[in-house]
Amino acid sequence: MIGKTLYEYIGIRLAITAIRLVAPLSLLYIALSLAQRRVLVSPWLAAYAALEASFYLLVYLPRDHYLQKPAAHPPPIDFAARQALFKRCKSYLVGHAYPTGWFTRPDFKREDVVHWTLWALFYSDTALPEWEDEIDGYVADIEKILGRELERGESDASLPEKSGSMRLTFDPVHTLHRPFAWYMIVGVVDAISSLSLLRAGFTHYATPKWFTAFPFRPLTVFSKRSAHSELSYAYRPHRS
Repeated sequence: MIGKTLYEYIGIRLAITAIRLVAPLSLLYIALSLAQRRVLVSPWLAAYAALEASFYLLVYLPRDHYLQKPAAHPPPIDFAARQALFKRCKSYLVGHAYPTGWFTRPDFKREDVVHWTLWALFYSDTALPEWEDEIDGYVADIEKILGRELERGESDASLPEKSGSMRLTFDPVHTLHRPFAWYMIVGVVDAISSLSLLRAGFTHYATPKWFTAFPFRPLTVFSKRSAHSELSYAYRPHRS
């Protein structure tokens, strides 16, 4: 969808920069208006700046803080269940593409694999002494899949974005602010897409909690109830 020319790249980078500047500029505008005790430029601009500043302070920041809370993990499984799970996963692995895909650099080391195994099978960030032999076995099997022996040690901890493994429920959630206007644009595009599907003969099925979606999807009011409480979808009967 995005072109590959230099001008298109510059254009998209400028657009991203402009979007990211909306919140800080809105806060700056509000601060200057309060300092001078008058509305600067236009009441319409003041209203929009107040909206964007409120969205940043009252929606984005609390949401970002909430997303950093520890994830709820399932109950730990015992040795037999871990062995069965690892064996089942291993039976589907062909070549080394799968294990390497969980690491953020190609030269990952043995301790990186240990940390990943602790997350994937033990739901833990630290290893208990009684797990060491079991973990060694998993690492040895992964080395066989990779076709090489892993170097001892751990990737450079000073570069977390370039080292280690992906542990989705342990890693911090990095968020980026988008202005309220951006979500409204997304809502319009979503509505257009929904109308296109409707004209093509699709029926939308919504979950009971459709009203929790943001931006709000007005057409969902007319949707039928989904067969699954947590899955919404569009369906059209087979025509061939």
